[in-house]
Amino acid sequence: MKENFKLQKVKLLNNGGLSIQYEIVVKSGSETFYDGETVNSARTPHPDLTAALKRLKTVLMKVYGFDYALQLEYLSKKALEDIKEAFQKIENSITVTGIAISGKDEFRGIITMGVFETEFRNKVAINTHRIIFDGNKYGLEELLNDCADTIENECYLYLFEGKRAQLEIPFDEQGELELENEPVS
Repeated sequence: MKENFKLQKVKLLNNGGLSIQYEIVVKSGSETFYDGETVNSARTPHPDLTAALKRLKTVLMKVYGFDYALQLEYLSKKALEDIKEAFQKIENSITVTGIAISGKDEFRGIITMGVFETEFRNKVAINTHRIIFDGNKYGLEELLNDCADTIENECYLYLFEGKRAQLEIPFDEQGELELENEPVS
């Protein structure tokens, strides 16, 4: 089933859930059908999925040129330290909220969506243009492709295999933690 799953878009929802837009390829005899679906779920995604989205923060920063000053070799050590501090402040102000994947083969690419929180706590949407995986414009295309594959797999596991964040710890009636593979005494 996984080979028939094609992620198109995933977005973190404000309430902690996910919105996932995907396509399933269904073959019936000699015909092929592409059934699209969007699922909005309030269930909290697994940390593996949110971590894969967070890895894309670098892409938003590079596309918007926030890292430009870090590349200036002639800066003094003090100036570079100040810039790194400012860079860290900007990085902490960005949240990756989702991705959109489109295209086929060498034209397959990704749009990374995020939010930048200003110093006055205003939230501004920042999205990249579509970046093709089969290129080297930013030097991050391999990272993008790896992240997209990881996110697609995590979305599949979220939708069809119930991989979500563990929100509660299972206890037995005596209040002891239930372990699946308890050691034999």
